[in-house]
Order: sequence, then structure tokens, then C-alpha cells
Amino acid sequence: MVAPSASRFPFSPPTGEECDALAVAARYLLRAGTEAATRLLDRSKLDGEAELLATMSDSLFQGAALCDGLIGVDDDSPRAAR
Repeated sequence: MVAPSASRFPFSPPTGEECDALAVAARYLLRAGTEAATRLLDRSKLDGEAELLATMSDSLFQGAALCDGLIGVDDDSPRAAR
């Protein structure tokens, strides 16, 4: 367990291993969101399935952004040095 840092955040920054896992998760979420958005382009009308795809795509992109944000939460994180 990592001790909380003296940063302005109420939680400790991710470890190097956690940063690597977050980076993998972000790449997957971005790819999956892109695939869902691409399937929307093939739809001529907005039906229930298209609405679900749009919501899923948005959520996947938001998850990727969250992962990226957590990686950069602390400038002293192992990932920030890369």
C-alpha cells in the first residue's frame, strides 16, 4: 500500500505498475469506444440499439479519459517521468 502523498488530491497517486495497468485500460477503452462509434456511422436511423451504442461509446471514451487523468494525477508519478 502506498502512503498518501502530500499532493492536493485526497488519494495517493498510482504506482508505476498501476500506471501501466491504467495505460492498458485506457488504450482498450479508447479502441472499444472508437469501434462503437464506427458502428453508429453505419446506421441510417437512431433506434434503441444505436442509442445504446452512442451511450456506450461516450462512456468508454470517458473511462479512457479518466484513466489518462489518473496517470497524470501527480507530476512525481513514475508514468509522468516517461
